[in-house]
Amino acid sequence: MQQLRSHRDHLRAHVGVTDTATGARLGHLLDLTPEGLGVSGRYPEPEAWIRRLRLDLPVRIRQHRALELGVDFRWLGHVPGGRWHAGFRITSVADEDLEILEQLMTWYAEP
Repeated sequence: MQQLRSHRDHLRAHVGVTDTATGARLGHLLDLTPEGLGVSGRYPEPEAWIRRLRLDLPVRIRQHRALELGVDFRWLGHVPGGRWHAGFRITSVADEDLEILEQLMTWYAEP
């Protein structure tokens, strides 16, 4: 089944992405919208069972250096250079973290 990929604005900042269940660093954030996000990495590839991700912020936002999101794994594609790109749909975010997420998009998303 082919997944539709929505347009997302690329980020101009390095935001590390970690699987909160295992503590494995997956890679970095490629793009972000209120509905979903794209991640790029090398190893390990994300698995369909991933349900929570931690985003390590490039700067302190509202006194936080990280935020956690509930996600659904949507797609995985391999790109040149031994990397992969993966898409996730955001399923849950705490009210406090939603404000941080919005600030991250405002400051760092390319128009």
